[in-house]
Amino acid sequence: MSDPAPETLGRSPVGAFLADFGLAKLAATGSRLTRTGEAIGTPAYMSPEQARGEVSSLSPATDVWSLGCVLYELLAGRPPFEGGTTAAVIGQVLVREARPLRAARADVPTPVELLVRICLGKRAGTRYRDAAALRDDLDRVLRGQRPRARLPGAGRRAAVVALLGGATVFAAAAAGPSAVPPSAPPPAPASRRDESLLVRARELRRFDPAEAARLLGEALAAGASEETRLERADCLREGGLYREADAEYGGVLEREAGRLEARFGRGLARWIGRQARVAGLGDPFVDLAAAADGLPGWRGAAARAILAYRCLDWDAGEREIGSCEGVPEARLVAGLLRHHEGRGGDEDQRRAIHDFTAAADWAPRLAVAWLERGHARYLLGDHAEAIADYDRALHLDPLSAAAWGNRALARQARHDPAGAIADYDRALELEQQDPQTWNNRGNAREAQGDHAGAIADYDRALGLDPRYARAWNNRGNARAAQGDFTGAIALYDRALALDPGYAEALASRGVARRRLGDLSAAVADLERALVAGPATWPHRPEVERRLSEARAALAAAGDGR
Repeated sequence: MSDPAPETLGRSPVGAFLADFGLAKLAATGSRLTRTGEAIGTPAYMSPEQARGEVSSLSPATDVWSLGCVLYELLAGRPPFEGGTTAAVIGQVLVREARPLRAARADVPTPVELLVRICLGKRAGTRYRDAAALRDDLDRVLRGQRPRARLPGAGRRAAVVALLGGATVFAAAAAGPSAVPPSAPPPAPASRRDESLLVRARELRRFDPAEAARLLGEALAAGASEETRLERADCLREGGLYREADAEYGGVLEREAGRLEARFGRGLARWIGRQARVAGLGDPFVDLAAAADGLPGWRGAAARAILAYRCLDWDAGEREIGSCEGVPEARLVAGLLRHHEGRGGDEDQRRAIHDFTAAADWAPRLAVAWLERGHARYLLGDHAEAIADYDRALHLDPLSAAAWGNRALARQARHDPAGAIADYDRALELEQQDPQTWNNRGNAREAQGDHAGAIADYDRALGLDPRYARAWNNRGNARAAQGDFTGAIALYDRALALDPGYAEALASRGVARRRLGDLSAAVADLERALVAGPATWPHRPEVERRLSEARAALAAAGDGR
């Protein structure tokens, strides 16, 4: 058969076939056997357990490491570990982390970078368990969804997906036709293994509840009692895995519908998850109401506090939350209540910071505590410390769109629109259906003078939420910056139809009306803006100055007549 023409090659489907993950040995050695303690594999793609010669430790996760090296090289254009000699490469594999993918190629999406980082975990237990789990997460990323897996110790580290039955076949095919999958050591008897897993999980719970949840899952599979399922659900909640906790509590309630501890746990997971902007969670308040009526101790008090704050009965909420002062997780609840649902004063934010600090001291890997403390500091104007807290949250959970978006706000407040836009871009990679992030990125673009880009972002926000008054106002500001004051006023009108007391829109419309010479209407809008804006409104001095100028111009116009 003749070779196809070049143009045919260009359109033909091309398949890449991976035949070996580093287990080939030079035929010249004359041996088909591997000695105990001898490293096998190609150094640049060799896992740490291969580099140490731990043949009994090889598993499908070993192949996942090698596949991660291939993915890294395809994206970065070079292997993750390089050196002048074999020993140098192996040394890097054993002790060094790979250079971040985005440092080599800035356009790699955050979820893809995370997948590769998980593949290159130094310990086999922190990687994808097998190629099927990696494939499932790759499919999710290609569909625009968040991957399930998380980095070890992350505030939202999801349990790795279960084996799908093809791991042995994949491992054998990857190593070549004659390769034999490595044999695993026989499992311990169910009772001993169960007890060991429970002990390890309980030791880890405070420091890494997500890992504790994973171990409790193994204990359940090994025959632990169903009571362990509720304990696992609590660990998932404490580790920030709110969707997974919701499902596990649901499993408990399917077996025992009246279990109030599970009702409270599910309600709290849903409530905290909503505060952290986790989509797809159900109504928390029915479960919390059931717990508030019948559950003793701090759980009932926390449920009653949440319900009291929801009804704006802050004094009753404070009494309830104050009754469980010494309970660490209750401090997270107290912080969220004061931060999000309090009276709105600085004192509430300062008390919330104290609460979040106590929660973070109790569970240093709880990303939501760092995220919310950062936001409370941002509201108090402490933008540098807020960024430090967001950095910590992102270290724990790189897939937190809320943390990327909040850090962008703090960067914007520090007059760093370019850095803010970069963070908004990362947030939008992870969550494209959040109108607030589109609106905020529009603000940052406007600060850089990109009015057309800002309008496009505001339009995207309004496409997601046509009742978003702030986006209508901001779109009006962008039109005014282009000199179209008539068009801007029409947009301010849309914002005020949705929120008649919106002080920023009143002030902006007043300025635009003055630019068009409508001085009486300008004065009326600016006066209403001062009444609508709170005493601590940061724009008050500027609005007062504009009002004084408009009144003077109106008086001069009257004298002229």
